[in-house]
Amino acid sequence: MEGESTSQLAWARRDKIPSTLINGGIMDLLSIYLKELALRGYSPNTIRNYRVVLNKFIATVGKPIQEVTTLDIKSYILSLKGRKGSYINNVIKRIKLLFRYLYEEELIERDVASKIKLVREETPIIATFERDEIKLLVNAYDNSCFLEARNKTVLMLLADCGLRANEVCNLKTSNIYDNYILIENSKGNKSRVVPLSLSVRKQLIKYEKFRRESEWLFTSVRNKQLTTQTIEVLMREACKRVGIPIRSPHKLRHSYAQSQLLADVDIYTISKVLGHNSINTTNIYLRSLDSSKLLNKSISILDNL
Repeated sequence: MEGESTSQLAWARRDKIPSTLINGGIMDLLSIYLKELALRGYSPNTIRNYRVVLNKFIATVGKPIQEVTTLDIKSYILSLKGRKGSYINNVIKRIKLLFRYLYEEELIERDVASKIKLVREETPIIATFERDEIKLLVNAYDNSCFLEARNKTVLMLLADCGLRANEVCNLKTSNIYDNYILIENSKGNKSRVVPLSLSVRKQLIKYEKFRRESEWLFTSVRNKQLTTQTIEVLMREACKRVGIPIRSPHKLRHSYAQSQLLADVDIYTISKVLGHNSINTTNIYLRSLDSSKLLNKSISILDNL
């Protein structure tokens, strides 16, 4: 093992980690961390996000992870000035989690990211769809063929169940019950039950006539599992067809949350159905709710006695 430092050899012997990894390329420790995330049940999309964010950080710093200093991290964060606070905090959180894990596993000598603070975030105002826009959207497609019926059903699930795009892609026929959907291994690795409205149940029956034989509820023209990219495309096409501003599929989830509040569903129930770990996240979805829409809601205790 000629050429290795005494400290590197000590780390390798103590943790029974190959010294080639300790000497290793910049990416070796990151690979270990990403494998740990997979073992913890993180979704492929989440792991991909971690990989992209951390790869960019490491490439910019230009040092092996075990040589990165607190000053290096602060300098990198300063280089992100001009980006949204939410984006910068997303980067900071991933960097902090990486170094905390490596330190706890004794793969680095100290946690150089432990004292890095989050930046102040701007208050997000989320643009949602109006009721008439949602009606136009779900009618942008018909039930004339497989693609039309599939796209219509996807949009109805997004709008009327508040699902994430990746949750729609991961739906299997076994997840569909008479009046609810079972969402498995969703964000946060928790399963939840989402009610199915009569309108969506009727559309699922219509779609069934065109659906190809597969374990997946929604498939591509080649009968492969549907992707989030395809959902983004069909959403964009639907907006163009009916002449409304193009927004992401996730905006239908925000619109769903607001519609539930206007229908007198309590925020805790909304949070549960959406699969949020905290009502603080749900509150963000509701923050842009136009207060004028609340005027028609009866909030008087005396009037309801």
